[in-house]
Amino acid sequence: MNAGALIVRQCIALLVLCLLASSAAAFEDSQTAPGDSLEHVYAIAVYPDGGFDWDYMKTNIPYINYVRDRMEAQLYLLVTTRTTGAGGIEYTITIVGQRQFTGMNDTLVWCSKPTDSYDTARSDVVRTLKMGLVRYVARTPIGARIAITYRGAAKPTDVNDRWDSWVFSLSCSPSISGSQVNEMRYLSSSVSANRVTSGLKVSLSAYSSYTESTQDLPSRTVHLFRRTNSFDA
Repeated sequence: MNAGALIVRQCIALLVLCLLASSAAAFEDSQTAPGDSLEHVYAIAVYPDGGFDWDYMKTNIPYINYVRDRMEAQLYLLVTTRTTGAGGIEYTITIVGQRQFTGMNDTLVWCSKPTDSYDTARSDVVRTLKMGLVRYVARTPIGARIAITYRGAAKPTDVNDRWDSWVFSLSCSPSISGSQVNEMRYLSSSVSANRVTSGLKVSLSAYSSYTESTQDLPSRTVHLFRRTNSFDA
Protein backbone atom coordinates (compact mmCIF):
# COMPACT_ATOMS: atom_id res chain seq x y z
CA MET A 1 0.00 0.00 0.00
CA ASN A 2 1.51 3.33 -1.03
CA ALA A 3 1.60 6.43 1.14
CA GLY A 4 -1.12 8.21 -0.85
CA ALA A 5 -3.69 5.44 -0.32
CA LEU A 6 -2.88 5.31 3.38
CA ILE A 7 -3.49 9.05 3.78
CA VAL A 8 -6.83 8.75 1.96
CA ARG A 9 -7.95 5.92 4.25
CA GLN A 10 -6.96 7.90 7.35
CA CYS A 11 -8.94 10.92 6.11
CA ILE A 12 -12.00 8.76 5.46
CA ALA A 13 -11.76 7.22 8.94
CA LEU A 14 -11.41 10.65 10.52
CA LEU A 15 -14.47 11.89 8.61
CA VAL A 16 -16.53 8.91 9.78
CA LEU A 17 -15.54 9.55 13.41
CA CYS A 18 -16.52 13.23 13.09
CA LEU A 19 -19.92 12.28 11.67
CA LEU A 20 -20.53 9.80 14.47
CA ALA A 21 -19.55 12.37 17.11
CA SER A 22 -21.84 15.03 15.66
CA SER A 23 -24.73 12.56 15.52
CA ALA A 24 -24.22 11.60 19.16
CA ALA A 25 -24.14 15.27 20.19
CA ALA A 26 -27.32 15.98 18.24
CA PHE A 27 -29.04 13.02 19.91
CA GLU A 28 -27.96 14.24 23.36
CA ASP A 29 -29.24 17.74 22.62
CA SER A 30 -32.57 16.34 21.50
CA GLN A 31 -32.88 14.50 24.80
CA THR A 32 -32.07 17.50 26.99
CA ALA A 33 -33.66 20.28 24.95
CA PRO A 34 -37.23 19.84 26.24
CA GLY A 35 -36.10 20.27 29.84
CA ASP A 36 -33.78 23.16 29.11
CA SER A 37 -36.25 25.00 26.91
CA LEU A 38 -38.71 25.54 29.77
CA GLU A 39 -36.22 27.66 31.72
CA HIS A 40 -34.96 29.30 28.55
CA VAL A 41 -38.42 30.39 27.39
CA TYR A 42 -40.27 31.08 30.66
CA ALA A 43 -37.54 32.14 33.11
CA ILE A 44 -38.22 35.58 34.55
CA ALA A 45 -35.82 38.29 33.39
CA VAL A 46 -34.22 39.98 36.41
CA TYR A 47 -31.99 43.05 36.47
CA PRO A 48 -29.70 42.84 39.55
CA ASP A 49 -28.41 45.99 41.18
CA GLY A 50 -26.47 46.78 44.35
CA GLY A 51 -23.48 45.37 46.13
CA PHE A 52 -23.83 41.61 46.29
CA ASP A 53 -22.12 38.47 45.01
CA TRP A 54 -24.29 38.08 41.93
CA ASP A 55 -22.24 35.16 40.59
CA TYR A 56 -23.11 33.27 43.75
CA MET A 57 -26.76 34.15 43.31
CA LYS A 58 -26.77 33.05 39.67
CA THR A 59 -25.34 29.70 40.72
CA ASN A 60 -27.92 29.13 43.47
CA ILE A 61 -30.98 30.56 41.68
CA PRO A 62 -30.66 29.15 38.14
CA TYR A 63 -34.35 29.36 37.26
CA ILE A 64 -34.30 33.10 36.47
CA ASN A 65 -32.51 35.02 33.73
CA TYR A 66 -30.15 37.85 34.63
CA VAL A 67 -30.20 40.65 32.07
CA ARG A 68 -27.98 43.71 31.67
CA ASP A 69 -30.67 46.08 30.40
CA ARG A 70 -33.09 47.23 33.09
CA MET A 71 -35.77 48.05 30.50
CA GLU A 72 -35.82 44.41 29.34
CA ALA A 73 -36.25 43.05 32.87
CA GLN A 74 -39.50 41.84 34.37
CA LEU A 75 -38.13 42.39 37.87
CA TYR A 76 -35.75 45.05 39.12
CA LEU A 77 -33.78 43.65 42.03
CA LEU A 78 -31.86 45.95 44.39
CA VAL A 79 -29.83 44.79 47.39
CA THR A 80 -28.64 47.41 49.88
CA THR A 81 -26.84 46.98 53.19
CA ARG A 82 -26.28 48.90 56.39
CA THR A 83 -24.64 48.15 59.70
CA THR A 84 -26.98 47.47 62.62
CA GLY A 85 -26.52 48.70 66.16
CA ALA A 86 -25.73 45.15 67.29
CA GLY A 87 -22.80 44.95 64.91
CA GLY A 88 -24.42 42.86 62.21
CA ILE A 89 -25.43 43.75 58.66
CA GLU A 90 -28.99 44.46 57.54
CA TYR A 91 -29.68 43.39 53.97
CA THR A 92 -32.67 45.02 52.29
CA ILE A 93 -33.94 43.31 49.14
CA THR A 94 -36.19 45.52 47.04
CA ILE A 95 -38.14 43.87 44.22
CA VAL A 96 -39.89 46.12 41.72
CA GLY A 97 -42.20 44.46 39.20
CA GLN A 98 -42.06 45.58 35.58
CA ARG A 99 -43.99 44.71 32.43
CA GLN A 100 -46.59 42.03 33.36
CA PHE A 101 -45.52 42.30 37.03
CA THR A 102 -46.06 46.05 37.24
CA GLY A 103 -47.44 46.93 40.65
CA MET A 104 -46.22 43.72 42.25
CA ASN A 105 -43.48 45.12 44.48
CA ASP A 106 -41.95 43.67 47.60
CA THR A 107 -39.32 44.47 50.24
CA LEU A 108 -37.52 41.77 52.22
CA VAL A 109 -35.15 42.38 55.11
CA TRP A 110 -32.63 39.98 56.64
CA CYS A 111 -30.13 40.81 59.39
CA SER A 112 -26.94 38.95 60.09
CA LYS A 113 -25.41 38.42 63.52
CA PRO A 114 -21.98 39.82 64.35
CA THR A 115 -20.69 36.25 64.54
CA ASP A 116 -22.05 35.21 61.11
CA SER A 117 -19.46 34.49 58.46
CA TYR A 118 -19.68 36.00 54.99
CA ASP A 119 -20.69 32.63 53.51
CA THR A 120 -23.48 32.27 56.06
CA ALA A 121 -24.76 35.76 55.37
CA ARG A 122 -24.87 35.48 51.60
CA SER A 123 -26.46 32.04 51.83
CA ASP A 124 -29.26 33.40 54.01
CA VAL A 125 -29.73 36.40 51.75
CA VAL A 126 -30.19 34.07 48.77
CA ARG A 127 -32.61 31.95 50.79
CA THR A 128 -34.61 35.08 51.63
CA LEU A 129 -34.63 36.13 48.00
CA LYS A 130 -35.86 32.70 46.93
CA MET A 131 -38.90 33.11 49.17
CA GLY A 132 -39.54 36.55 47.68
CA LEU A 133 -39.34 35.25 44.11
CA VAL A 134 -41.88 32.46 44.66
CA ARG A 135 -44.89 34.74 44.07
CA TYR A 136 -43.49 35.71 40.67
CA VAL A 137 -42.18 32.32 39.53
CA ALA A 138 -45.48 30.71 40.55
CA ARG A 139 -47.15 32.68 37.75
CA THR A 140 -44.99 30.95 35.11
CA PRO A 141 -44.85 27.30 33.99
CA ILE A 142 -41.59 26.98 35.94
CA GLY A 143 -43.67 27.20 39.11
CA ALA A 144 -44.60 23.54 38.63
CA ARG A 145 -40.96 22.67 39.34
CA ILE A 146 -40.73 24.66 42.58
CA ALA A 147 -40.93 22.67 45.82
CA ILE A 148 -41.41 24.35 49.22
CA THR A 149 -40.13 22.56 52.31
CA TYR A 150 -40.26 23.35 56.02
CA ARG A 151 -37.21 22.43 58.09
CA GLY A 152 -38.64 23.24 61.49
CA ALA A 153 -39.93 20.79 64.06
CA ALA A 154 -42.80 22.84 65.43
CA LYS A 155 -45.86 20.99 66.72
CA PRO A 156 -49.35 22.28 67.48
CA THR A 157 -49.25 23.93 70.88
CA ASP A 158 -51.84 23.40 73.58
CA VAL A 159 -54.03 26.40 74.29
CA ASN A 160 -54.54 27.47 77.88
CA ASP A 161 -58.33 27.26 77.87
CA ARG A 162 -60.07 27.83 81.21
CA TRP A 163 -63.12 26.04 79.78
CA ASP A 164 -61.04 22.92 79.07
CA SER A 165 -62.20 22.89 75.41
CA TRP A 166 -65.89 22.76 76.37
CA VAL A 167 -68.31 24.84 74.29
CA PHE A 168 -71.75 25.51 75.76
CA SER A 169 -74.80 27.02 74.08
CA LEU A 170 -78.27 27.97 75.32
CA SER A 171 -81.36 28.97 73.37
CA CYS A 172 -84.93 29.93 74.26
CA SER A 173 -87.81 30.70 71.92
CA PRO A 174 -91.19 31.91 73.33
CA SER A 175 -94.22 32.63 71.17
CA ILE A 176 -97.79 33.84 71.85
CA SER A 177 -100.58 34.17 69.31
CA GLY A 178 -104.35 34.46 69.53
CA SER A 179 -107.68 35.64 68.22
CA GLN A 180 -111.22 35.97 69.59
CA VAL A 181 -111.74 32.21 69.64
CA ASN A 182 -108.17 30.80 69.72
CA GLU A 183 -105.14 31.42 71.87
CA MET A 184 -101.77 29.61 71.79
CA ARG A 185 -98.65 29.88 73.89
CA TYR A 186 -95.41 28.17 72.87
CA LEU A 187 -92.03 27.91 74.56
CA SER A 188 -88.97 25.91 73.56
CA SER A 189 -85.48 25.77 74.99
CA SER A 190 -82.30 23.84 74.32
CA VAL A 191 -78.88 23.41 75.81
CA SER A 192 -75.78 21.77 74.35
CA ALA A 193 -72.28 20.99 75.52
CA ASN A 194 -69.51 19.96 73.13
CA ARG A 195 -65.87 19.16 73.67
CA VAL A 196 -63.55 18.31 70.78
CA THR A 197 -59.90 17.44 71.37
CA SER A 198 -57.39 15.26 69.56
CA GLY A 199 -58.13 12.42 71.98
CA LEU A 200 -61.88 12.66 72.57
CA LYS A 201 -64.97 14.14 70.94
CA VAL A 202 -68.08 14.64 73.07
CA SER A 203 -71.43 16.12 72.01
CA LEU A 204 -74.35 16.47 74.45
CA SER A 205 -77.65 18.24 73.82
CA ALA A 206 -81.07 18.51 75.46
CA TYR A 207 -84.29 19.97 74.07
CA SER A 208 -87.62 20.82 75.68
CA SER A 209 -90.80 22.43 74.37
CA TYR A 210 -94.20 23.32 75.82
CA THR A 211 -97.32 24.18 73.85
CA GLU A 212 -100.63 25.35 75.33
CA SER A 213 -103.67 26.28 73.28
CA THR A 214 -107.19 27.35 74.14
CA GLN A 215 -110.11 27.17 71.74
CA ASP A 216 -113.58 28.52 72.46
CA LEU A 217 -116.30 26.32 70.96
CA PRO A 218 -120.04 27.08 71.07
CA SER A 219 -120.65 24.43 73.70
CA ARG A 220 -117.41 24.44 75.66
CA THR A 221 -113.81 25.60 75.88
CA VAL A 222 -111.03 23.16 74.92
CA HIS A 223 -107.56 23.32 76.47
CA LEU A 224 -104.69 21.42 74.83
CA PHE A 225 -101.23 20.87 76.31
CA ARG A 226 -98.16 19.27 74.73
CA ARG A 227 -94.76 18.73 76.24
CA THR A 228 -91.71 17.39 74.38
CA ASN A 229 -88.36 16.49 75.86
CA SER A 230 -85.33 14.93 74.23
CA PHE A 231 -81.69 14.24 75.00
CA ASP A 232 -78.90 13.30 72.61
CA ALA A 233 -75.37 12.15 73.36
